[in-house]
Amino acid sequence: MSCIVAEYELSDGDSFELADALAHTDVPIVIYTASGTESLAAKAVTAPIDDYIIRDPSTENHDALIQSLTELDDESHQVSASRDVPHQQAIVETMQDGAFVLDTDSRVQYVNPRIEEITGYSADSLRGKEFKSLVEVGLFPPTEYERYQNAVDTACREGTTEILHIPFVDADKGKRVFELILSPIVRRDSIVGVVGIPRDVTDRELADTQRTELLSRMTDAFFALDDEWRFTYINEQARQTFSQVTEPSLGEKIWKQYPDAIGGVFYEKYHEAMEAQEPVTFETYAERYDSWFEVRAYPSLSGISVFFRDITDRKQNLQELEKTNDQLEAVLQNLPVVLFAVDTEGIITLSEGAGLEELGRDPGELVGKSVFEAYSEIPEVQNNIQRALEGTPVDFRVEIGDIVYDSYFQPTFDDVGSVSGVIGVATDVTDTAHLKDGLVGIHSITRELLVAEDTNAVATTTTELLPQIVETSFVSLWVADEAGVLVPTGDTEERDEGNYTLDVSDDTDSPLVEAYNTGEAQLLHPEETAEHVVSAEPSVESVLEIPVGSQGVLVVGTEGTFAEADVELLDMFSMTLTSALLGAKRREELQSREAELAATNERLDDFVSVVAHDLRNPISIATGYLELAQETGDIQHLERVSKALDRMNSLIEDLL
Repeated sequence: MSCIVAEYELSDGDSFELADALAHTDVPIVIYTASGTESLAAKAVTAPIDDYIIRDPSTENHDALIQSLTELDDESHQVSASRDVPHQQAIVETMQDGAFVLDTDSRVQYVNPRIEEITGYSADSLRGKEFKSLVEVGLFPPTEYERYQNAVDTACREGTTEILHIPFVDADKGKRVFELILSPIVRRDSIVGVVGIPRDVTDRELADTQRTELLSRMTDAFFALDDEWRFTYINEQARQTFSQVTEPSLGEKIWKQYPDAIGGVFYEKYHEAMEAQEPVTFETYAERYDSWFEVRAYPSLSGISVFFRDITDRKQNLQELEKTNDQLEAVLQNLPVVLFAVDTEGIITLSEGAGLEELGRDPGELVGKSVFEAYSEIPEVQNNIQRALEGTPVDFRVEIGDIVYDSYFQPTFDDVGSVSGVIGVATDVTDTAHLKDGLVGIHSITRELLVAEDTNAVATTTTELLPQIVETSFVSLWVADEAGVLVPTGDTEERDEGNYTLDVSDDTDSPLVEAYNTGEAQLLHPEETAEHVVSAEPSVESVLEIPVGSQGVLVVGTEGTFAEADVELLDMFSMTLTSALLGAKRREELQSREAELAATNERLDDFVSVVAHDLRNPISIATGYLELAQETGDIQHLERVSKALDRMNSLIEDLL
């Protein structure tokens, strides 16, 4: 095989890889491609190829290729390095950067048009001169010449590529930065020269500096990887995070530094971003750091930029918030309330709360339905929802079936102040409402009780009016007499004739007596109390025996069960009833005393009448004889007067 001509892109790689594989042979290699770029040209400078030719795809003319093959066929090419200069010239002339070729003695073999433009000197005037001449003509600052020459010597001696950054002041006194890349030229395993490519990287350096300053001011951690997964930049925040385990170095591959991450979330997401060339955002827990991270990765053809932040606190707060929300939801589901929300069209967006069960609804059942249709038979709800949707908060009480609700509808507003919906809460206040109505009833009964003449009147008023406050099947009042015996004084039940009294000292097994003695109410089933205390009708399911202070016991029965509000009302009523019974007993005692006093007065009157009659007789006799004595002067009449007076005196002494 005398020569290989290859396109840049091959089916299983590229022509540079082919050239590397055949570098140990003497077969000439020419890259002949229509996809020539500056980056390919820079790569071709140091590649083990013999020529790099840009093909014009618009023509069938291949004269440049034919000439190159002819020259390669020249036998002198096999023994002389002079072929290298035209070869390098063909390559570097395709580059927009400046480029020059030095031989192993550091003499200029070639400069491209860009160098001529920069220095103002022609290629012919510079050819054959030492490398120092490029400094003298102003391509590089003379203060750095020794550093440049050492780099050239190193590239020729060791075959390594040297890269220098050159600060430079141009003719306009502007500060510039050049990057000088010195690459060895290798032919047949021998270094025959050096290609130098100075690039003006001032703008890039400025951009890098600005980027570095910007990244250093970022609160997020940031690092950058190239297309081979090597670290190219790590800001301080990222270093602080990495240093908790192992801090990576620039140029080190991330998967070599962190092999346990291979196959994990970071590995998969970064590769996903690079393959799709689409940004990815994800949250994950990093066990080695015991932390949660939010990660944003932005890929490019040259690598990937990764921003991340520690969100452990946020995650913990979110978990606490979710826990609190769960607890609040659990509380809400068990509170006797109805919580709902509607949008501007009246469509229900939220329907929760244990109070829904009383309405025959399940949580969430009404979501998506119109509130106006769901409560079409309750005008108060419809009208007040409409008012709230018009922007007015509404507070009202409504009765739905047997349940009373206190309801509050609050309009919500968007950023521009327009109504965006309504949030409503309805609380079951049935017991409270019943208690309030009951208190009004107790107040009314109290007026009747306080004017009752006696205990019988108190009992009758109680048994007649109490069912208007508490739903009852019967009411009975047992009043304690002076001997400590409980006597049924008022009753809505008809009883057979018999002795239905209970001695608080002897009948201690009776729950009614226990209630009286302990002062604590007894809630019983009818079977738990004596038949003579309460009717055993099947309709009676609950019996409440409430002590009335030291005055007796109130017994109430109902067909169902006593509501908590009913028990509270009856307890308060018992205090009123105690006062009424005390007042009635005082009035009874007063009436009894008044009767006794009247009888005494009557007996006294009778006594006085008898005494007056007995005294009046001797006085009359004495008066008569005294008159006769005066008329006749007979002294014997005076003796009879004296006897009459003695008789009266004796009567007075007997009276006293």
